[in-house]
Amino acid sequence: MERLAKILSLALAVSALAGCTDTRPYIWGTTVLKTVEVANKETKIPATVMVCYNAEWHDPKVVTYLARKECAKTGRKAKLLKQDVLACPVMLPARAHFECLGEPVIAKPAPRKSVVQPAEEPGPEIIEPVAPPQLPEHLRQ
Repeated sequence: MERLAKILSLALAVSALAGCTDTRPYIWGTTVLKTVEVANKETKIPATVMVCYNAEWHDPKVVTYLARKECAKTGRKAKLLKQDVLACPVMLPARAHFECLGEPVIAKPAPRKSVVQPAEEPGPEIIEPVAPPQLPEHLRQ
C-alpha cells in the first residue's frame, strides 16, 4: 500500500510539472490605457506590456521583439521601463516591463467589396517584412 502511494504521488508530481515545461518567453500581461470600440468590437489599447523570460536562456532581442509586436498592434513603439525577478513562473522568473510610446492608431476594418466591383490594382509600394530574431537552438520546437 505504501509503495502504491509513492507511485501515485510521483505520477501526480510529474503531471503537475508537465504544464511548466514550456520555456519560451511570452506576454505575461498588459495594463490598459483605454478601451475603444471599432466596428462594434471592443479593442483594448495597452499602456504597458510585460514579458516573462529567463535571463540565462533568452536573448534580449527576442524579449524586445515580443513587446514591439504587441505595441505595434496599435501603431506604437516599445520602450523598456524596468525588469523584476520572481514575478513569473519558476522556469521564466524574470519579467520585463515595456511602455508603448506614441499615439495609438486603431485600424478600422476594410469595407466589404461587392462581388460585381473589380479589384483595385496593386500600388507600387512594397513593404518588406521584418524577420523576428532567431531563438537559440535549444528553445526551438
